[in-house]
Amino acid sequence: MPVGDLFRDLLLRRVYIAAVVFQVLDAFSTAAGLRMGLDERNPFTVSVLRSFGVPGLLLQKVLVVSLLLAAMAKLPRRMAVATVVITTAVTAYAVFANLAAVVATAH
Repeated sequence: MPVGDLFRDLLLRRVYIAAVVFQVLDAFSTAAGLRMGLDERNPFTVSVLRSFGVPGLLLQKVLVVSLLLAAMAKLPRRMAVATVVITTAVTAYAVFANLAAVVATAH
């Protein structure tokens, strides 16, 4: 399916927007945690941060949302929705874990 057609589908549009929002929240909550002295737990992200710092983290997030968009264009609709929803759920968990750690460290 052409990328332009993806966003005519309300469900695909909504799950993709949620994915983008949670990727941005993950980047911000990770950066906040790092500034407070917390450690990143994802080994891939640790290597990105060591090599490129926070700009690398932002690039990683851009790559994730780009890959999700490519997957949505290639996969059948049901599989595309499931892929984006599962990825977003994992990212949402990371965001809430980051925020809980930041709040716990702040007190």
